[in-house]
Amino acid sequence: MNDEALGRLCIEDPALEKVLKKTPSERKQVYLGLTSGQRALLMFKALYGHSHTIGEFYWFINCFMMELKNWSEIKMGIRYFGDDEMLRIYEEIECILKARNKQLFDISINDLNSDSELFKSISPVYTQYQEMVPKTMMRIGAHIRSNLDENVNIDPRNPFQSDEIRRDS
Repeated sequence: MNDEALGRLCIEDPALEKVLKKTPSERKQVYLGLTSGQRALLMFKALYGHSHTIGEFYWFINCFMMELKNWSEIKMGIRYFGDDEMLRIYEEIECILKARNKQLFDISINDLNSDSELFKSISPVYTQYQEMVPKTMMRIGAHIRSNLDENVNIDPRNPFQSDEIRRDS
C-alpha cells in the first residue's frame, strides 16, 4: 500500500467524512477522539490539501494562523513525525507572514498578484514545501507502518490487512 493510500486509510473513514457536516463543537469532539498519530496526520493533510497553488498555500496558512490553535496543531503534528525539515519550512513561512501581515485579517488570496515583494519572499518557501512533501509523506508512511495500532483501525475480519498495510508499494 503506497503512502498516500495509507494516509487515507488512517483518517478518511466514514466517521470523519460525516463530521465535516457537523458543528465546530462536534468536529472538535471527533478530533479529540483520534489518536495522536491520526491527529498529526489530519493536520498535515489539512495544509497539504489546501496547498495546490502558491496562492492557496499563502492564503490557507494565513487562515490557519488566524486560528492559532490550528496553526499550532499543524506544527505539533509535523513535530510528532520528527520532520524537522518541514517544520523549518512552516516556521519560515510563519515569520514571513507575521512580518508582512501585522493585521492578519487584511489578507486576500490575490495578495501575491499585487505584491511582487511578497511573491518573491513566498515563492522559494513554497518551492521548498513542494519538494519536501514527498519526503514528508514517506516519513509519515514509515511511521504509520511502524505504529499500526496507533494509526489504523485494523478490520478484525481481515487478518491480512496489516500485512498489506506494512508493504510499501
